[in-house]
Formats: sequence, C-alpha cells, structure tokens
Amino acid sequence: MYNILHIVSDNSSYDLHFLSKNYDLKNTHFQNYKLDTKTDVILLDSGLSLEDSCQIAKQIKNISDIPIIFLRTKIDDKSIEDILINGDDYLLESFSKIDFFHKIKLHIKLYESNFKLKEEKLFNESIMESSSNLLFIQDNYGIIKANNVFLDFFHISNIEEFNQRHKCISEVFMEYENFYAKYILNHDENWLDRLSHDKQSSEYKILIMDMSTFEPRAFQIHVTALKNSDKFLVTLLDITKVTIKSKKFEIQATYDNLTKVYNRTKFNEVIEQKYHVWKTTEAPLSFAIFDIDFFKQVNDVHGHVIGDETLITFAQTINNSIRDIDVFARWGGEEFTLLLPNTNAEEAYTIAEELRILIENIEFKAIGKKTCSIGITQFRDKDCINDVIVRSDDALYEAKETGRNRVCIR
Repeated sequence: MYNILHIVSDNSSYDLHFLSKNYDLKNTHFQNYKLDTKTDVILLDSGLSLEDSCQIAKQIKNISDIPIIFLRTKIDDKSIEDILINGDDYLLESFSKIDFFHKIKLHIKLYESNFKLKEEKLFNESIMESSSNLLFIQDNYGIIKANNVFLDFFHISNIEEFNQRHKCISEVFMEYENFYAKYILNHDENWLDRLSHDKQSSEYKILIMDMSTFEPRAFQIHVTALKNSDKFLVTLLDITKVTIKSKKFEIQATYDNLTKVYNRTKFNEVIEQKYHVWKTTEAPLSFAIFDIDFFKQVNDVHGHVIGDETLITFAQTINNSIRDIDVFARWGGEEFTLLLPNTNAEEAYTIAEELRILIENIEFKAIGKKTCSIGITQFRDKDCINDVIVRSDDALYEAKETGRNRVCIR
C-alpha cells in the first residue's frame, strides 16, 4: 500500500478515482497539512500554478526527501527545468493508470534506495566518529574523508587543509629504525593497495610528529580496501604508550639498571651466539673477567650511594674504551665480563692491560683512585662456554692472590 498526498487547489482538474481503495488519497490544501512521515509520494495538482507548485515543493524539500511529482496539463523546456530543480518528476494530462503507477513505483524505489544510502552513510560516519583512532578514507589521489580525531591531531578544520599541505599522507611519516616511512610506503602510487593485500600489514608501524607536544607518536597502520570501490579505509592506532612500555621492557631485559651496560642475561645470549660462530669459523675468541679491587670497603666506608657511583664510573669508562666488536657486561656485584671476538690470548692480554692502566689513572668520586684485577683466557678446541668461564675465573683468582691490580692469563 502506498500513502499518497495529493495537494490540490480549489479548481483541481484531475479526478484520480481510479486509485485502488488500498491507497490513502488525501485532498487538502498544503498550508493546512502537516507532513505524515508515512507519506510515500507527494502529487502537486495542475490546478496549482507552476510558480505555487515550485514554492510548495521547495518548502517540502527543506524538511523531507519524499518524492514530489508535478501534475501538469502542458509542459515546455523552461517548466521541465523548474520542476526538476524543485521536485523529482512530472505527469501530463494524458497520463494513464499504468503511467501513473510506474512513476509512483519508480520514485518510491529511488527514495528508498537513497534513504538506505543516507542511513548507511550516517552509520559509517558514526562509526568513524566513535573511534578513538585516526581514521580516514583515501583513494590513489588523496584523502577524501577523515574523522574528527584525525582533524584534531593535525590541527585542521577540514580535510581540504590537509590536502593543500601534503600531496600524500606518507609525507608526514618520520624516518626511524624499525618504522615505515615515505621512501618505503610510497615507492609507487599503489602503496595503499599493496598494504591492503599484505598479510603482515598489521605489523607496519609509523611515526608522526605531534605538533602539540613536539614529540613523535607511534601508530600501527592498517589498510582495508572498500568493496566495489577504488577507495581504502586507513586506521592509525596510537601505540605510543605500548611502544614506550615495550622499549622499557627491552631495555630492562638487555641492560643493567645501574650501570647501563649489558646485563648477565644479555651477555649469556651474546656469548652463545659468538661461541657458535667460533665453532664454525675457528676465528680466535677470548674472554675476560674484571673485578674492582677492595670494592666492599667502598660500601662499608662511604656507603652504597658512593658504591653505586663507583660501579657506574667503572662500567662506563670500560664500555667507552673498548672496540665496537667487543661485548662488555656486568656479571654481578663488582664483577664485569668482556668478550673479545677475533682476538687471541696475547692480543686480549694487551687490551686488558690497557684497560687496567686506564682504570688505575682515573679519579673516582669521593674515593679517589681505584684499581681492578683481570683474568683472561682464549677459547680452545673442545671448550664449552663453562670451561672458558671457569678458566678465566681461575686467572682472576690468581691476579687477586698475587697482589691485585694486574692481568693474569690462563
């Protein structure tokens, strides 16, 4: 059943009695009629002048998208133009019942389709605006639409401002290790299409400078190709806090919290790797253990704060003086280890002796001079890692038992 509103004048010229009783045909003046939300189509009778009909249609279109059909006794090009500007279609005096229902059915279908499209658009917009992520829709030529979170982040009032400043959003991606930047993502025009088909795309991370804080913000980028379209929905999930937290965990798992050199866990991981390389290549590999002489006295006399500063100074002095290929770590307490790749025992001894003299000649805060003892050894055939550690520890024991502040080799 269609609900049809027929707006007439006092001199209405059409008799629409052929309509089925299933239709709700209302004859009334527009100014006395309140639009029924159930109305499917509106007829403007030919008894109304074209000017009045256009005025009525304009008023209706301000409050509703219900299809409006003009009934006319005659028509010309100018009239057709006015009708299509203000309404949707027209019927001439000679219309038949079939013509009438064909027009009604066509425009109701168009109206319903448009209504669904508008609902879908509003729904999609509500989804975009309800998200706390930066969302935008883009084709291969630029960004078409973005949510308010995106606009607020870039301090713009509309997407046209962004497109005026940037040819492509990849221009704002910062270059940094393990993050994707313009030279990676924008090597061709179809990087969005490439990412939308990349199974690993969820692992793509980008950095964008936050102009409010002048600090970089980390985002995970996800691209979805919209069905039956050349457009893409791009989501930028802010992972700054997660990234920072992850970085902190990585640092905690790798570095000694006090001295900021490798911790024992990380050193064990590295020595395993170097050991397997040594087994394969047989390139010389040496190992050393350092011990700060009479360190207990520092804590007993000066307290643990000075003791900690002594450890920091010692560790940073050694760490800043070794080669790039060497691996230095805190072993525990006042003991430190040094792995020397591509280095035989004699070369390791020379390096250790230089480091011992370096420590001997620096001034430590509050305590003045301090020395260290060092035990070194070289990896030998059939050695396991534990064999090397034990042998180096024995050499350290010898250095301490024979007067300290010296290097011993085993």
